[in-house]
Amino acid sequence: MSGGSSGLPRVGRIIVACVLVSVSISAPQEMTKSTVLAMAAVKEKKRSAPRTSVLPPSPPVLKAPGGREKPEPKVLEESGKIPWAKGYEGILIAGFDDGLYEPYARTVIEKVQRALRDRGLYSGPVNGVLDKPTMKAIYDFQTANKILQRCGVPTPFTRKMLEQGSHTDPAS
Repeated sequence: MSGGSSGLPRVGRIIVACVLVSVSISAPQEMTKSTVLAMAAVKEKKRSAPRTSVLPPSPPVLKAPGGREKPEPKVLEESGKIPWAKGYEGILIAGFDDGLYEPYARTVIEKVQRALRDRGLYSGPVNGVLDKPTMKAIYDFQTANKILQRCGVPTPFTRKMLEQGSHTDPAS
């Protein structure tokens, strides 16, 4: 036999190594706090820019058609502060249903905030931060629809309902 003292030919050792790697990757893991923290550390390394919960500078006042000024968004209490889950700060968000949720991309939250603002459910800034005022508006929308999970988090089904419009749209 060639390739060393292991007793297996080189091709056999490679196959055994591949099987071992495959088994270790596909083995189910218990989701403990240390597992979640380890996964978050790996995710954090992949991110190119660090996340902050600081509000961006206010945009200039925009003029609506006809020369009217659009009202400036209100800065609501706890606006711009992400409600991280206790013990999972910077990793998971605490929903109003006490569930733990992964953070959403800024662009997703901005789109949700605009849709809620257009329905008259949100009066804060469109800042892309899933903060308490945004979560309250989402929760109100979910409650009004009765079929949505009431958690204050923009779940995929909630976002779909926001995009389609619903009976929570302001009366014309």
